[in-house]
Amino acid sequence: MSQFTPVLCGVAQVSGAQEAIVAMRDALGGAGLDAGAPEILENLDAILIPRGTWLYEDPGRYLANEFGCHSAKTVIGEVGISQQGLINEALEMVREGRARSVAIVGGESRRWGRDHEFQEILGTPDQILERPMNFFDDVELEKGIIFPAARSYAMIERAFSHERGLTEAETLQEISALWHSFNAVASSQVHAAFAQPRSLDDIATERDDNPLISAPYRRWHVSQWTVDQAAALLVTSEEFADELQIERSRLVYPHVAIESSHSLGLVRREALGAWPAMGLLGDAARRHLGRDLSDIEQREIYSCFPAAVRVQASELGLPVQPVPTLTGGMTFFGGPFNSFVLHATVTMADALRESPTSLGLVTGVSGLLTKPALAVWSASPPARDSLIHDYAPEAEAVTGSLDVELAPQGSFTIESSTAFHENGQLIAVLIGRTPQNKRVLIRSENESFASEVLERTFIGETISL
Repeated sequence: MSQFTPVLCGVAQVSGAQEAIVAMRDALGGAGLDAGAPEILENLDAILIPRGTWLYEDPGRYLANEFGCHSAKTVIGEVGISQQGLINEALEMVREGRARSVAIVGGESRRWGRDHEFQEILGTPDQILERPMNFFDDVELEKGIIFPAARSYAMIERAFSHERGLTEAETLQEISALWHSFNAVASSQVHAAFAQPRSLDDIATERDDNPLISAPYRRWHVSQWTVDQAAALLVTSEEFADELQIERSRLVYPHVAIESSHSLGLVRREALGAWPAMGLLGDAARRHLGRDLSDIEQREIYSCFPAAVRVQASELGLPVQPVPTLTGGMTFFGGPFNSFVLHATVTMADALRESPTSLGLVTGVSGLLTKPALAVWSASPPARDSLIHDYAPEAEAVTGSLDVELAPQGSFTIESSTAFHENGQLIAVLIGRTPQNKRVLIRSENESFASEVLERTFIGETISL
C-alpha cells in the first residue's frame, strides 16, 4: 500500500468580471471553505498553476503570500503540460509524502481584460514544467492550422466522419445535434458563460452571429475562451484531512489518474480520425477498475470541439447519448484556455458528493488530440491503490507515424481538408499522403478551389500539384 492516501478535500470555481489573479485567489479561498478547514491554505506545500493567456510571472507566489503559506513551492505548467498531469503531480506528491497539501489553481479573464489592464506580477516560479519540443510540427504552424486550433480539429472531424461514411451535410447535422444537447446542460449551470438556450438551427446555420470558423465548424461548435472563470482544487492525504478534522463526506478519491505525455504532431500521425493513445488509457482504466467505462455513472468528456468528444467516445467505447457532460462543455460553459479540466473536476466532485457510491469520469486533451488524460473519481475510497501513471512509452508504441514531405511534387491522396476565411480571403488546407507513403500538408489560396473544399471534403481523391 502507498504511504499516504491522496484525496480531493476542497474544490471551488468562480465566475464574473474580475481579473484572473483575483478570481484565482477567490477560487482558492473558496476551496478552503468548501473543505470546511480554511486553515489548510496556511499549510500548503505547493501551488500548481497551468499557464493562462495572462502574463503573470509567478502567480503562485502571489497566492502563497495572500494565504500565508510563504514557503509553498510554486509551479507553472506551460501550455502543452496537461491539466490532468498537474493534478496527477499533486496526487503523487501527497501519496509519496513529499507534500501534505497541494493546490491546483487556474483562471482566465479575457472578457474582463478587453476593458481593463492586468496588474504586473513579477518573480520566478520555483519550477516551470515545459512542453515537449514536438508538441506540434513546424509545417503545421507555417500552414496556419495551429492558431486557431479549430482548423486542425476541423480536419480531424472530417476524417472521423469519412471513416464512418458520413457526408458533409450529415456531419454538420450530427455535430450540431450533439452540441445542442451540450447547450441544454449548460443552460442550467450557474457558472456557464454562454448559458443562453440555443436551437439546433442556431448552432448549425451559418449567419452573422454564427460565422464559419473552419469547415464544418461555425462559431457555436468551438470552444469559447473569452470568459472570466477560475477554479481551484485542494489535494491532501486522508490522514492529514483527519488531522484537520475535515469531514469524510467532503473527500473525493482518485481511483484512476492517468495520462500520456508522448507528443507527435498531427501531420505526422498515421490515423487522423482516431486516437489510439486514448484507447490505451481506456483499456488501462478498465483493467484497474474491473468494470467497463460505460458503467461509470457520471461523465465529463473534454469538449473543445465536437471532434474531441466524438473521437474520445469512440476510443473509450462510450456513447455520446446520454450527453457526456455535467458542465455543458467548452462552447457553452466556457473554455478557459488552459484550465477547463479544473472546472470539470470541481463540477464532478460536487456531483459525486451527492452520490457517494458513484464513479465519475473526467477526460483531458492537450494539444490537437496530442496528449490524452483520464481520471476516475468517487466519494468512496478505492479498494486498492489509485492508478496514477504516465503511459508515454506505451502510447508511442501504438501511435503510427509518417515522415513529412516538406517540398511535395506530383500527386497525393487527400486524407482530410478544411476551408476558412483569413484576412478576408477564403483559404483551403489539405492533408494527404504521397505514393511513397509520406504525409503532405498543402495550403491553397485559390478561392475557387477553396470554395469547393468548403462544400465537400475531397477525401480519398488524388490530385496533382
